[in-house]
Amino acid sequence: MLDDWTNLDGQADRAEQLCDGLDQWKHWANGHNLPVEQLCNVITVLEDDRTPNGTNQLAEATTHWAHNAGIDPPQPPSRRPDHSIELGIDP
Repeated sequence: MLDDWTNLDGQADRAEQLCDGLDQWKHWANGHNLPVEQLCNVITVLEDDRTPNGTNQLAEATTHWAHNAGIDPPQPPSRRPDHSIELGIDP
């Protein structure tokens, strides 16, 4: 947890990647074409275990579409735990 608080550059980079991925996903979801490599990158960003809850649902829907379109998207990591606010203080 301390690493997350002190690694602000890393958090900013992840936030930028997530924003870019969500923008690209919205562009694709609105019916615009994305190159296969770019679409696979969007899936990878949205499946990242450090992104907020809910983005994996977008990745799953996009992966399903890609499979039906004959595209081999990246394999998602094993099911990640849901993120919650954790202070590390257990009773």
